Amino acid sequence: MAFIVHSYWSELSWVIHQSEGIRQTLGEGFRYREFYLNTRQLPEAAYQPRVEEVIRQIQATHPQVVFITDDNALRLVGPFIDKSWVVFGGVNGSIREDFPWAAARNDVAGVLERPLVARSVVQIQSARTFAFSCSGVGWNGWKLRPE
Repeated sequence: MAFIVHSYWSELSWVIHQSEGIRQTLGEGFRYREFYLNTRQLPEAAYQPRVEEVIRQIQATHPQVVFITDDNALRLVGPFIDKSWVVFGGVNGSIREDFPWAAARNDVAGVLERPLVARSVVQIQSARTFAFSCSGVGWNGWKLRPE
């Protein structure tokens, strides 16, 4: 089973595309469950009950992998996932500074959302404790591979 936790709500086009991409990549052999924290529309006071609910659902379903989209979902839910792989995407924050729990674990991986590629490579290199390889695809199809 794959569990997908979104910071946003279900009607946003990029949320729909993220879900489709995850499902297409993993294929039909997985069961899927999704949860929308909706942190961009709800006041912060409303976050905690939603966070508690998604953590309860994750613990009850025992997914093999939990996909987390965006900084808020990673910050609010990620630290509480302890029996599944965590894969994040669309994260703008610094893994070392904003999500130190993720940098300390071997079962967390993901994609940083970075418009400034050179800064991202430097940040990844400074935080890594694992074998490092990097590639990126931009609008013109360029690829970056550090030496």
